[in-house]
Amino acid sequence: LGLSLTVTVLISCGGLTLTRLLVHKDWNSVKRVGRAGFEWKLPVFLMGVFTLSYAFAKHGLAKTVASSIIEKIGLSSFGLTSFIVWFSVLVSAFLDNTPYIVTMFPVTETIAKITGRDPVVYAWAMLTGATLGGCITYIGSSSNIVAVRVLEKKGVKVTFTGFIKHSLPFNLVNVLSGWALYTL
Repeated sequence: LGLSLTVTVLISCGGLTLTRLLVHKDWNSVKRVGRAGFEWKLPVFLMGVFTLSYAFAKHGLAKTVASSIIEKIGLSSFGLTSFIVWFSVLVSAFLDNTPYIVTMFPVTETIAKITGRDPVVYAWAMLTGATLGGCITYIGSSSNIVAVRVLEKKGVKVTFTGFIKHSLPFNLVNVLSGWALYTL
């Protein structure tokens, strides 16, 4: 439709608010959110991430990283996708997925250009690893950060190592399964 991201977000938020009011008749939660105000930290954070990602690509760093990966791994599609999946798992476990993915998209595009392959292959490898790896720690995914924040507001203490102890066995199975399904 050619709508800007801002207009899309406004339409989405407006639609959710109207649904809350008209369909669910939930006036109290809408009033409560209105009184509490809008939390600006996330939009400012995302603006910074997208700005850094643009600079990363514009100044040739994405090409340098892509060339280094290809130099070390070679041109094998299996090798490159495996590296991208496992590197994404490792990085996304300790960095939020959003800045990692936004920064790495230009790298996967550059790898695709150099190898002459479809960029979707490498983008999906990155998304598979980042999505699955991000669940290993609570800082690895935005939804985990939000969930821990909600729990802490309710008085439940969640430690970093405690989260990993519970999540690691499940997520290793997820990551191994996802990698195997993707690369084979």
